[in-house]
Amino acid sequence: MAHNTDFWHALKALRRWFGFWILLAALTVALLARATAADAQQAQFSADTEVFTVGVLSTEGATRALESWRPTIDYLNREAQFAESPYRFNVQPFSHAALIEAMATGAVDFALTNPAMYVTAEVESGARAVLSRARFWEERTYSDIGALIFVRADSPVRQINQLRGASVMAVAASDFSGWWLAEQEFRRRRLDVEDMLSELVFSGGNQREVVYAVQTGLVDAGVVPAGVLEQLAAEGVINLDDFVPLSPMAFPDFPFWVSTPLYPEWVLSANAEVPNDTLALVINAMLSIDAEAEESIAAGNVVWQAPQNYQEVHDLLISLRVRPYENYLLQATARIFRSYKWAILGMTTFIICSLLFLILQLRRNILLAEQQKDVLESEIRSKIFYRSAVEEHTVFCMLKPDGRILHVNESFCATTDRERSMLLGTPLSDLLPEREQEILRNDIMKAMEVGAPWDGPLKILREDGTAAWAQCTVIPVSGAGDLLSEIAVVATDMTQTRKGISDESFHDSLELIEDQVVVLRPGSLDLLYCNRTATEKLIEDRVGGTWKGRSAKDILTDNDLRALEMRCQALEEGPQRRMTWEVTAGDGTPYEISLEYVQPDNDEPRLIAIYRDITARKVAEKAKNEFVATVSHELRTPLTSMKGALGLAKSGAIGELTPQMDKMIGMAADNCDRLVLLINDILDMEKFENGKMDLKLAPVDMLEVVEQAMESNKFYAEKFKCTMRLHLEEVDGGFMTMGEKDRLLQVMDNLMSNAAKFSGADKEIIVSLSVHRGRVRFALRDFGPGIPKEAQATIFDKFTQADMGDTRSQGGTGLGLAIAKMIVESHKGAIFFASENNIGTEFFVDLPRLVGQQLMPLEKLDSEVAMFSGAGMETDPAAEIAAREEIAAKAAAQVADGSEMQVLLSQLQSGGFQVELEVGSVTVSQVVSGKGVVGQSSVFNWLSDEGRTLVTDLFEKEMLSNLKVSVLQAKSEDMNMSDGAILNSLRTNMYSNWLNMIPTLDSTEDGFRLMAVGSKDLPHVDTDDVTLVQAGDAAQAMVLAGEDQFDAILHFDKVGLAHCMTIIPVTGGQLPDSLPVIVMVTQVEAPEAERGVVSRFARPSGAGRGKARRRARG
Repeated sequence: MAHNTDFWHALKALRRWFGFWILLAALTVALLARATAADAQQAQFSADTEVFTVGVLSTEGATRALESWRPTIDYLNREAQFAESPYRFNVQPFSHAALIEAMATGAVDFALTNPAMYVTAEVESGARAVLSRARFWEERTYSDIGALIFVRADSPVRQINQLRGASVMAVAASDFSGWWLAEQEFRRRRLDVEDMLSELVFSGGNQREVVYAVQTGLVDAGVVPAGVLEQLAAEGVINLDDFVPLSPMAFPDFPFWVSTPLYPEWVLSANAEVPNDTLALVINAMLSIDAEAEESIAAGNVVWQAPQNYQEVHDLLISLRVRPYENYLLQATARIFRSYKWAILGMTTFIICSLLFLILQLRRNILLAEQQKDVLESEIRSKIFYRSAVEEHTVFCMLKPDGRILHVNESFCATTDRERSMLLGTPLSDLLPEREQEILRNDIMKAMEVGAPWDGPLKILREDGTAAWAQCTVIPVSGAGDLLSEIAVVATDMTQTRKGISDESFHDSLELIEDQVVVLRPGSLDLLYCNRTATEKLIEDRVGGTWKGRSAKDILTDNDLRALEMRCQALEEGPQRRMTWEVTAGDGTPYEISLEYVQPDNDEPRLIAIYRDITARKVAEKAKNEFVATVSHELRTPLTSMKGALGLAKSGAIGELTPQMDKMIGMAADNCDRLVLLINDILDMEKFENGKMDLKLAPVDMLEVVEQAMESNKFYAEKFKCTMRLHLEEVDGGFMTMGEKDRLLQVMDNLMSNAAKFSGADKEIIVSLSVHRGRVRFALRDFGPGIPKEAQATIFDKFTQADMGDTRSQGGTGLGLAIAKMIVESHKGAIFFASENNIGTEFFVDLPRLVGQQLMPLEKLDSEVAMFSGAGMETDPAAEIAAREEIAAKAAAQVADGSEMQVLLSQLQSGGFQVELEVGSVTVSQVVSGKGVVGQSSVFNWLSDEGRTLVTDLFEKEMLSNLKVSVLQAKSEDMNMSDGAILNSLRTNMYSNWLNMIPTLDSTEDGFRLMAVGSKDLPHVDTDDVTLVQAGDAAQAMVLAGEDQFDAILHFDKVGLAHCMTIIPVTGGQLPDSLPVIVMVTQVEAPEAERGVVSRFARPSGAGRGKARRRARG
């Protein structure tokens, strides 16, 4: 039993042991099964879903970045789920440094970042541009980005270069639009940031912190991407008026403040491992987001477009030497070597072999040189013989091809009064005055280049500043290969021959003058002569001694000397050669100084100053003014009584008047009013001239002034049976200026009354008010007979009217416009006009505009021809067609039927051009001499100095006959064509059609040879009958014309805004003898209105631009 008991105990123990291991095995199997199931589920999820991380550059903190871009990522996931795609996306914000490293290491699959970070990733890790970001602002899309440097509005700083010593905060040191663009702008202005700024700090990538720092005054200036301020202002975070941009740049259709050039916007990039179907999903989804979508609004009104070209960002990073181009030269060199390794090795081998070959050739050439040595020595002996003969009898020098002196003889040294050592190696241009330098550069050296000799006089400056004249023959000397090796100058000293009248005779003449006469040398202002009176008062009384060896700086103060130097320089540059002004000496004596630049044919140029004592004249003028003022004041009282008495008589207070008496009293009353007006004008003029007019300036609304003037002149306009209409271009800020309202009303009254008097019955007067280039512009347009051209130059003079006959058709004192001009100019404004006979007149008054508390001064406009503004006028198509037909009829009526000019006119008119023709009323000889042209022809308006020089040279060389000169002005009916396009069309029309349609040229077999001067952009010639030869300027044209026969020379030029082509028939050519010299002018783009006469070909510019709103008032 004991054994059985032990057996059962052993069996139980064994059963418990097996049960434990069975339970353990079951638990293990269960755990393994669960783990296997979990692994299988995870494997199934990974196989079906792939998550892509989108890294976003955080510019306002991680929280705002997630708020901005989470809706876009959710939209991507919805689109992926809708497309049953296994891809999912999540967003992760990064700082600047963290994002660039994440892109480099592949920690993110997509990156939304600035262009610089994308370029870095593209170069370093092969990132690809998927989409470019664009901002939707005010109903438009903008795809560019720039940097804004800004300050508070109360800061005096307005330019970047004014930031010296200032503290500046930027977004981040590696931020593209938050710093790098601004740093590049500093470099472009050659400003060292470290030396210039007192402190440069960064916000760590948060753009709003930069704005808050500037707003609170923690820093002087800030740098943020363009558009940040506008976005914050739109959100109501800031007031945009609290800030101003520094050195703002204006770009068409870019609405944000910006201080730098523009670059492409932010980019969504993907690393190289992202599958193409994922890219397709992202691109399709993102492009479907419009500006009104929730995702766009959350991201700051962002829309997406195809990726832009970021090459200019590469170029910028290369210039800044920042990542990835910090070692650009080494990287580029290594990249080039890797790409072209075998080509470089082959080239190196080729160079080594070439050097060996050159060494062998050099040895061979040395042997050949020894053989030619004897021949060269013989040639040298011949040259020495001829040079010795020339040097003994002429002024001689040799020049290098670059114009430096290689050799001079003793005669040349004597003529120039310089040592040989000083001359050798010196450019010949250093010995010549400015005018002769231009001849050397433009005529002589270009003739040498084409192998042609040059002959003519040259003025050479001696060491002491005097001039020597030499009649020169310049010969090119060719060396091996017909290349220019030396230039020989053979001359004859003509100084004494050209001297003519001696200085002694000239000085004797000046001694007879009682005024003080001083002769100066241009440039140095050395005294060349003083007459007896000038010696006593300017030399002996001031500095003592004699005038010899002195200059103007010895007898003038620094201020007077600077003023004299400016006037002398203006006279030397021309075209004005004389000027007169008044000064008052220290003792109170008034002088009139006349300064004139003269250049005698036989002597050096000089400046002649004449000091004239005008004390007697001033006393007479003062007496006259006092007399006029006294008489005017004394006449006022009796005139007032007379006017009152006549008024009582006309009113019937003293009894009923007969019709004849009423007429006579009315005539007396009208003349009394005219006399009162004359006296008031005389008194106003006297106050302005004597500086006694005290203007009380205050802010004035010009709209109120104009409306009040129109109301007060309404009866006056009705008297002359005309109407006035106001055309207003309303702009923000109104039409405020600083002025005296009564005086401005006086100007308006004067102009409106003149327009009413001269318009004629049933005519309209257009009054317009606008803001033009920052100035308040008042314009008054009438449709009267216009101001005659002969009266336009003096229309603002005293006692002057356009109608100056014995019996003027309209009344007036002739002082109104003179007083108006003085009033406008005393307000720092400008008054001018545009006028044309039988079309009308338009007067313009420009006044400084008052913006806030600041008065904006008038900036000087380009001095161009004035034109009608076209304000308030409507275009009548039928009238335009009729006008064009009338112009064409007038042009055709001036030429004979079947003539060459008629053929040209017909071609141009059928080609869509409006043509106005001035048939030759002057000849070539008149153009050359300059006599009888002004007033007879407009040719001098369009023929430049170079064109006139070319005509003169051709005429003097008998290559041009004394033909008539005609002016043909063409205007395209297509207003979108530029002047260059019109001129090109004219040239092609002439080449292809006109020449072949001239009846006398139908039988020509050799074709036409034409020379084009001054144009590098010649059109293609379709016909084989025309050969074009190009010349750079008039000098080269004369050389070519002397070597070959041409039928015509075409000279191209630009005068002001007009393109000109002058057709010059050459003597002996194939063009008909009846064909004149034709100056063809094209002008489409009308210049801005300025002082002068309108051009017939000026096109009205229309009304204003931008947000201006137009309305008319009758």
